Amino acid sequence: MGFARMRVLAIYRHFWPDSPPYASMLRSITSHLASDGHDVTMLTEQPGYKAADRTMSCPAHDMVDDVSVRRLARLPGTGIGMVRRIATALFPVRVVLYALGRRLRGERFDVIWTATMPPAINGLGVWLAARILNAKFVYHFQDTYPELQVFTGNWRKNGLLDRTVGWIDRRNARKAAVCITLSEDMADTIAARGIDRQKIIVINNFMLAGFGTDVPLPPHLAKPDDVFRIIFAGNVGRFQGLEAFVDAARLLSMERPAIEFMILGEGSALPELKQRAADLPTVRFEGHMPFDAARPVIASADLGLVSIDPGIYRTAYPSKTLTYLGLGVPVLAVVEPESALAHDLIGNDVGWVADGNDGPALARSIRKAHDARAGIGAARERALSYYRRDLSREAALARWSAIMRDLDQ
Repeated sequence: MGFARMRVLAIYRHFWPDSPPYASMLRSITSHLASDGHDVTMLTEQPGYKAADRTMSCPAHDMVDDVSVRRLARLPGTGIGMVRRIATALFPVRVVLYALGRRLRGERFDVIWTATMPPAINGLGVWLAARILNAKFVYHFQDTYPELQVFTGNWRKNGLLDRTVGWIDRRNARKAAVCITLSEDMADTIAARGIDRQKIIVINNFMLAGFGTDVPLPPHLAKPDDVFRIIFAGNVGRFQGLEAFVDAARLLSMERPAIEFMILGEGSALPELKQRAADLPTVRFEGHMPFDAARPVIASADLGLVSIDPGIYRTAYPSKTLTYLGLGVPVLAVVEPESALAHDLIGNDVGWVADGNDGPALARSIRKAHDARAGIGAARERALSYYRRDLSREAALARWSAIMRDLDQ
């Protein structure tokens, strides 16, 4: 192998078969590191992200793909709103207690890593665990807090939450041996905290692996040959500008009725969007589907929509982009043209960047894509080629291997 076998501890509240995408991604990353020859342990909780997950009960001690999985018990009442939030906040405390127990038994780890949810306190708890176990701390930025909450308007800039979470998470990042993030834009945001840019490494997420069997495309979701389908697949949240998607559909419904607008997923903004589109036959809503079932639906689309509110590109990366490209679906991105996402799409000729984030601007961009529909087949090939070369699961996992080699120095 050319490097020493290390003891690696990954810590996150959700792990496969729990339903968050990161839970499945953790399975891929930890399994890969185990295949590299490392001794990998995953510390997590019993599945509990959604109501359906809470019906599952997994072994407290388990082996998944040569990874030793340790699942903490699900706290009572975690399906209830306030109790669930308390359970989330208590997870880092339970992590510290776990580390103390391991230390008392004389055990050690070389590397401990976690991600950035819940904001700040998860990183703080896992950094303390790493210190207790004398391990190097790796911090995986799936989002950057408090910057994300400030950009979305949830937290007031320089308010109490902004200052408190900012102070804790700057400390987390400073204490980390490596900060892993998803884009150069996010790396710049972290560096702006005063963090050494040399220890910030960009490794994007990747399209989820299917751990189940392939699911055929349901007949009622098959796309007719004369339909140009634009899909938004993922969490239907309130900071993704999907109102403009519906407004664009209204503007184009009479002019180009062959364009179908599909929203695949669930979320807090869904009821309002359904009401907004109630009279539009070209807008179609489909509920949440497991990824194995959603894969053929997404792949059938001619265009995949990525939409994020202004400024968000500095603090997060829309991972659905990778799913679209990995399935050969060109992308229409509603994002600032100076963003890394926009540069990547245009530079690799695998999509379009919308002229703006309102309905008329999005409609103009959709017209351009629809006018170029004869070239969609070639765009699909370019999307697949770009994904396989730069964004694939294999490319990302190779970078994770490199990080472990560097940490062994």
